Parts: sequence; C-alpha cells; structure tokens
Amino acid sequence: MKEWSSIRKSVVDALSKSMDDESGQVAAIACFIRDAYSANMVGEEIIDAFCVSTPNIVEDAGYFNDRGDAVVAIFDKLHRQIFEELFP
Repeated sequence: MKEWSSIRKSVVDALSKSMDDESGQVAAIACFIRDAYSANMVGEEIIDAFCVSTPNIVEDAGYFNDRGDAVVAIFDKLHRQIFEELFP
C-alpha cells in the first residue's frame, strides 16, 4: 500500500505534466482514486484532498478557473465510476 504523501505527490506531478492532455488527466485521476481507496481513505477524504481543502491537489497541480473546473468534472465522473466498480 502506498503512503498518502506518495499518492498525493504522484497525482500532482502527473496532472501538472498533463495540463493540455485530457487523456493524461483521466489516467492520473483514475490512478489517484484507486490508490487513495487502496490506502483506506473514504470517499469524503478523497474529494476533500482533491478539490476542497486548501491547499488541494487541483490547485497544487496548477489548475485554476476553467481548467480547474474541467479537471474537477473529470474527477467527479471517474470517482462515481470507480466507486461503483470497487464497491458494487
């Protein structure tokens, strides 16, 4: 199981590198969600870390305004899908 600090750093780095690459964003976010659940985080903690708390992953990766909204929309969609896969 990965440590939380490693999971967070990995997704921030991956999102920073995929600023204009939606498929890269999708891959980074999906990996983050799966890793966070495997680290025994609950859904509310994952959402909070990704886009609610300050600082959050979205901001730390350099996404603001419309870009931030777009990446949060991707997260919302993927989180629902992955949650349903992991907890049928």
